[in-house]
Amino acid sequence: SAIRWVSELIGIAGGDDIFPELAAQSLGKNRILADGSEIIQRNPDIIIGSWCGKKFRPESVAARPGWGEVAAVKTGQIFEIKSAD
Repeated sequence: SAIRWVSELIGIAGGDDIFPELAAQSLGKNRILADGSEIIQRNPDIIIGSWCGKKFRPESVAARPGWGEVAAVKTGQIFEIKSAD
């Protein structure tokens, strides 16, 4: 998740954050993934997105190169948490 409180919510819901080491970082710049292939390698079952101030587009996430092999993409488990306007 890369954000501590989101990581905690994932745990409360019974899930496992695939990037717990990033959630512990206090600065946002230290939580940015330089290589998106890391997500492919960790192969999440569910993808939850929330882009503050931007529309989250599951189809754009699914269309990223190589992401067709990610379990969440294969099963359509890509969801948005809408940000407050």
